[in-house]
Amino acid sequence: MAKEIKHGVQIGATPDVQSQEHILDKLNEERAVAIALTPHHDSFQQCVADVVTESCPNGDATIIELGTGTGTSTEVVLKTNPNAHIIGVDSSKKRLDRARVRLQDNSDRVELVNQDFEEFASTLPDSSADCIFTAFSLHNLPLEQRRSILTVIAAKLKSGGVFVDGDKHGFENPEDNESAFSQQINLIRDNFAAQPEMRDLWENHYKEDFEIDEPREAYKRFLESIGFEVSFRLEYGLEVVVVAKKI
Repeated sequence: MAKEIKHGVQIGATPDVQSQEHILDKLNEERAVAIALTPHHDSFQQCVADVVTESCPNGDATIIELGTGTGTSTEVVLKTNPNAHIIGVDSSKKRLDRARVRLQDNSDRVELVNQDFEEFASTLPDSSADCIFTAFSLHNLPLEQRRSILTVIAAKLKSGGVFVDGDKHGFENPEDNESAFSQQINLIRDNFAAQPEMRDLWENHYKEDFEIDEPREAYKRFLESIGFEVSFRLEYGLEVVVVAKKI
């Protein structure tokens, strides 16, 4: 089966029918876990999509997704904005293979690139993107790497362009932070009470994320320091949709 080449990068073949059936099962499992751990999952993703659509209502916009993963957010943006064309970038070929199946009905409106985001961004002219968005992706990276990526994003966006980040960001107030984190841990324990391995896996994952998390107020100040005007949308516990407009 022929490989697909985009931006000079080999991004894999479209899976065959049997693989698609397997992948669809995995996508359904993934969604069930996402909703169990994030009850507001759908409204949160919809908020990200709404902000992207508000920022780029027309079909000639350059919209880039950082950390496309299996295409959850991509799908919502495409459904919300019928004019959208998206370049989705992710370093995981396996996850992009799943995204390709999820997004097959809109394959003409999405380009999936298997590449590190900073490497991909180096091929883009400065001030060339209208919108860059991401959801539940950057929190997995060390703070220094996140800030490096954010600086790249600022350089690649046009003046007036928008960066949308739906992700985990705690609070500077220790009591608020601990309360929100405890609620999340309790949610994990309740949902996986009968599955101790899954419970321990997700609890450890959230604890690791919490240790490297950056309070949303500190995140806002950093974004402002590199040329953004910042607001928060749809805050749920540790999750918040951060909207940063390049000044």
